[in-house]
Amino acid sequence: MQKINKYNGKFICTSIERVSKEKASYGLQLNGSRLNNTNLLLPVDKEGNPHWEYMSQFMQKTESDKLEKALEYIYIYILA
Repeated sequence: MQKINKYNGKFICTSIERVSKEKASYGLQLNGSRLNNTNLLLPVDKEGNPHWEYMSQFMQKTESDKLEKALEYIYIYILA
């Protein structure tokens, strides 16, 4: 079993944050019982296990894309 790393951990945290916005909006807190009753959908491999590598690659690509956009903005700002 592969351990959670920085990137697939970010994927899981982001998924939890998105679910919590639906379950705990307008002053409702996402407490233990609400969290226990929440289904978190994750990508799975052919055996039905969490696809840790996919989650890692997805978050690395997302991070790279956002960093690239930020650097483009900084570059345009410096040249202006």
